[in-house]
Amino acid sequence: MASCLVPEFPAVLVALEHLEELNRQLREDGEASILLSDIAAAVSQLEADRRAAHEHLEVETIENGKLRHQVSGVHERLRREVTAHAAAARAAHAEEMETLRKDLSTASELHQQAAAKLLEVLIHSKELQAEQEARRSDLEEVVATFNDLLVQKQSRQVKLKQSSQLMEELRSSITAAEQELQTLQESMSLEREAFPKLKARLPRQVEEIQEETDQQVEAVNTRNQELDRVNKQKEEAQRNLEELDAHVAQLESNVARLKSSRQQCEQQLEDETRIHQELMEQNLKKELDDLKEVFSRTIYRLQDRMAAVEAKIVVCRAAMVLHRESLPQMEEIYKRRQAEENDGKAELLRVSQRLKRLKLQLDQSTAAIVQRHHEIRLMDRQVKELQETEAVNGRLLKKNKEKLLSSVHAERKNVSGLEDEVKQLRRQLEEETRRQEEHVEKMKADVSDNVRRYEELLQEKAALHQRQPQSADPQILKSLSRPTGGGVQTRGECPPPEHSGENHWRLRASARTSERSRGRRWRRKTRSQLLPKEDTKAELEEARARHMELLEEQASALRTVEVSVYDSSVKLEQVSAENRRLRLCIQQMTEDVRGAVENKDRYEWETQKFRRNQKALRKRLQEAFEEDRLLVQDHQSGDGVLLTSMKSLVEQLKNRKQQLLHFSTLLHRQMLDFSKRLGEKTDC
Repeated sequence: MASCLVPEFPAVLVALEHLEELNRQLREDGEASILLSDIAAAVSQLEADRRAAHEHLEVETIENGKLRHQVSGVHERLRREVTAHAAAARAAHAEEMETLRKDLSTASELHQQAAAKLLEVLIHSKELQAEQEARRSDLEEVVATFNDLLVQKQSRQVKLKQSSQLMEELRSSITAAEQELQTLQESMSLEREAFPKLKARLPRQVEEIQEETDQQVEAVNTRNQELDRVNKQKEEAQRNLEELDAHVAQLESNVARLKSSRQQCEQQLEDETRIHQELMEQNLKKELDDLKEVFSRTIYRLQDRMAAVEAKIVVCRAAMVLHRESLPQMEEIYKRRQAEENDGKAELLRVSQRLKRLKLQLDQSTAAIVQRHHEIRLMDRQVKELQETEAVNGRLLKKNKEKLLSSVHAERKNVSGLEDEVKQLRRQLEEETRRQEEHVEKMKADVSDNVRRYEELLQEKAALHQRQPQSADPQILKSLSRPTGGGVQTRGECPPPEHSGENHWRLRASARTSERSRGRRWRRKTRSQLLPKEDTKAELEEARARHMELLEEQASALRTVEVSVYDSSVKLEQVSAENRRLRLCIQQMTEDVRGAVENKDRYEWETQKFRRNQKALRKRLQEAFEEDRLLVQDHQSGDGVLLTSMKSLVEQLKNRKQQLLHFSTLLHRQMLDFSKRLGEKTDC
């Protein structure tokens, strides 16, 4: 291939000198100059490519002139080849006509044979009509079965229609999905078209984002302080909630125990009443026996006294005469004694009434003592259970406190790790933006250079086309090729005419392949430079999603803590009120027990005097039975009141829980709005 001298382009030399000056200035300032060296190398490479293309165009013009010499002899050769091909085609056409005539004769013979066979078939069809009538019955059966099959087929067709409808719905959904994909692709294309504008606005947005990030960092610091304060409240609320849960469980267990103890007490009361009746019957029998013995003894004594009195009466009759004189004195003495007896009877009545009142008070006090004993036992059990639950709650509180402290430390570590990751991501984003800007500037410079070079090549091509001769006269070509001959001879002699066409097409193919490979390299470079930005965006989105998840988890934890704090405060107030009431009851019961113990001895001495009276004992038994029945009723009513109070307490807790859930939902909505605002600020 012949080579030609190509003049250098002055603008390229000026650009290279300018790049060298910039590189020198950057080196003096101590900055990196790798991109400038790459740009200079690319510019020099483009200049070399331009010169090679220019040389290629010069060579093509020379080869075109040589090919025009060959065009004049090609016409006669083409005419000879066309006449030869026409004669060969005519001969082949004659042979094909002869073969077609032979095929027509054979086809007519076959038509005659087919007519004869058709007559035979008609005769055979008449013979088959009889068989057809015989087989109609079979055909009807087959039709019946076929109808059944048609019914089945229709049912299957209905199912197929349903399945086809489902398929159509699926296809419609698929088409909708494809349309959505198309819309997404269109939106992506629009975003890609709008990317240069966004890219131009990136520096300003980066500054705004930096300001917003500073504001957000301040807001995050304040939020972290609030989160620390809320975490402390959360810990306290968690502790209170656990205490209240334990107390609720304890109350439920106490209710179950109270029910069981109620049943046991009822059974014990029945046993005690039965035992009390038996003991009272035994005591009555013993008292009756004692009364009989005492009565018999008194009778004997009275009989002895009567004998002594009769003896005294005899003596007195003897001395009556003596005493008649002293009758008025005796009457006065008798009157005095009668008055004394009346006073004694009145005193006895008063004492009996007082004893009855004391007996009633004694029965009431004994019943109250029994009830107080039962209550004291229950209170002792409840106090023991409360102490046990307090110990268990203390251990649980310690464990929960340790767990919460560990979780708080872990959350703080996670928060610090996330802050470090955010800082690293910001640094990476700044580096990637800086690299992207540098890459964009480089690409802009390369594109502008390529566009300028392409325009120059187009101008040179147009100039070459203008200089190319329109005629094929060899003398004119020689005259036109004389000015360029010297340049051709300086670089080397031109190849012979038979090899010039092949070299020309090879050069053109090599130039195209080089251009394509260069374009592919540029595309790969742009893709490789755009991929890190997308990766960083994806990492930022993932980090943002993780941060939002952490915020949501913390918000939910705060809601649960607030609910637990409120429940625990309510339950603590209830427990404190119940404890105060129980303490007052215990004090009253202890005072009553002391008074009962003090009055016990006095009442026992007074009750021993009236055990001889059977009627009073029966009345006392009836009153005791009625009092026991009343006590059972009071106990049952007290249990019912306790159950109703517990139910009302549970309902109040449920209502309070619903209120807290409503408050938690409102707080959750506020946190979601806050997170959305943060997301919108970060997106902006």
